[in-house]
Amino acid sequence: MDTAAGRVWKRYTFDGYGETADGAPWTGVGVGRPWPILSGERGEYALANRKNATPYLRTMANSANDGLMIPEQIWDKPDPTAYGHVFGKGTGSAAPLAWAMAQYVRLALGIEAGRPVETPRVVADRYARTLPAPALTVTGPADMSTADGKSIEVTGTTTAGKVYIAVNGVTTTVTPSSGSFTATVRLPAVQNTITVAAVAADGGTNAVTRTVMSFGDRLGGLADPVGDDNGPGSYVYPASGAFSRGAFDLKRFDVYRDGDTLRLVTTLAGDITNPWGGNGMSVQRLNVYLQTTPGGSPQPALPGTNIATGQAWQLTVVADGRYPMGAYAPGGEKISDVGLSVLPATRQIVASLPVSALNGTDPRAVKYAVAMFSDAENGEGIGNIRPVYSLEHWQTGPWWIHDYRFGGGAGEYSDALPAKDTDTSDPNAIDVIVGAGQDQSDVLDWTKHTPPVAVPLLGLDE
Repeated sequence: MDTAAGRVWKRYTFDGYGETADGAPWTGVGVGRPWPILSGERGEYALANRKNATPYLRTMANSANDGLMIPEQIWDKPDPTAYGHVFGKGTGSAAPLAWAMAQYVRLALGIEAGRPVETPRVVADRYARTLPAPALTVTGPADMSTADGKSIEVTGTTTAGKVYIAVNGVTTTVTPSSGSFTATVRLPAVQNTITVAAVAADGGTNAVTRTVMSFGDRLGGLADPVGDDNGPGSYVYPASGAFSRGAFDLKRFDVYRDGDTLRLVTTLAGDITNPWGGNGMSVQRLNVYLQTTPGGSPQPALPGTNIATGQAWQLTVVADGRYPMGAYAPGGEKISDVGLSVLPATRQIVASLPVSALNGTDPRAVKYAVAMFSDAENGEGIGNIRPVYSLEHWQTGPWWIHDYRFGGGAGEYSDALPAKDTDTSDPNAIDVIVGAGQDQSDVLDWTKHTPPVAVPLLGLDE
């Protein structure tokens, strides 16, 4: 991407190491920003191909602070932040990053010499000459699969004498027997990269990579029909391409237990994009209501949702890539933090919280209500939820209503009201999970039921 410093690169897609969406310090999740060191590496690539590398060196220099120190990461937005970030200059990351400073010196020397000055002989000998690759087939696990628990068996066949299986940096060495190999490896993270490398006696290599999800032991789940991301049947998506079709369409909800951690895994039918630089997602706001004590009367959900639950709930888990999230009591008291992992490849949102937040209730005995909303910036609606406006207002109102709000509900925009909506009888839920024999179009129909409409609390596999 182009910045005030010049052209820069990020490490990889969906990098979560960096400041949060609004520029606040990294909390364990965030948004990876551009690294000036990568401009230097790109410069060396250009140099090796006899091209001009000076623009890359200049970009690195432009990113430096007043003390001429090159930072780890630079801010990638022109808009000012409350944290003083400047477009094209260092974030709160390390400055200097010794690695980046060394890269700058190496590129400068390379430009002077007319070629890269540091090409390790062992690397050139290993990769500059062609060696026959041994045969390698990985028969399990399947790519993008979900493990049953925190370990998995890796199997396959090869003509090589050694196989190295690396999981998130931890390597297991296997000696094949009669051309076959098998090994059980631990899966330490929610998303795990398994790299299987076969090495022949002459040094020839072959490698296969698998991505495997590991949430813990599955306790149960709920399914939802695909294509019902239209509320009571009348809601229409915003026109902006930021709202990809199916991005609000609930497909599955599953509950896992990983030791003392409870993982609520929501699978969507459409792609999870992140157009506004949130922590993995930026257009959705997910609510999961938990009933840990059976019974009770219908109870309003969180403010701004315009829905209720069919019975009382004791805890709600909010997952949001840009704004406050956590596990909350009905009165708004925060019970615990909630960790967020967004897996775009499998279209999954993973909310993790301590089992202790359930106050001793077995997660398998809990009833759950799942609802998806459109995420709002502060001041756009109550509770960081965007209102759904009437179809007529969506079609004829301000352009940004048509482009960035759902239509097909009730009411019009009003800046004078906290809800920013003249009619809050319609639910702001785009999709919910309902029980057997129920129809979402009926459950969410505010014209047939006294508002707020009541979403059912359901037992796992109900």
